Amino acid sequence: MSGHNTEIAIELGRLSDADDFGKMRDLMHPEIVLWAPQGWPERGPFRGREAVVRQFGRLAEDYSERRTDVDGIVASGDRLVGRLQWHVRATHSGIESDLEVWFASQYRDGLLVEIRYFWSRDEALQAAGIKG
Repeated sequence: MSGHNTEIAIELGRLSDADDFGKMRDLMHPEIVLWAPQGWPERGPFRGREAVVRQFGRLAEDYSERRTDVDGIVASGDRLVGRLQWHVRATHSGIESDLEVWFASQYRDGLLVEIRYFWSRDEALQAAGIKG
């Protein structure tokens, strides 16, 4: 199942870049919970598909260009840890920037049920209970 979960993690990034939030919703369990990294302005938790999709959509509004790269994935059972690199251009200022976060995610019934973002790989591995 970890191969399927890896596909979901990568597909979520691609769908976010394409502003296809409806298809993103289809990859989420109804009980999904999203947590932003420590210090993020909108920390969460965001609970349920609608709240999570709304948060992804709200983030997309801030950037006229986005590219999401997901790699470094480590899987164990129903859990994944991976790196998300976000390359963006701000809508109003045009400033380009890169953001790197690590995620710890969990899957149930073939759908994403929880995702937590962290600033370091070690934090994400610890949260997921995966030995790196």
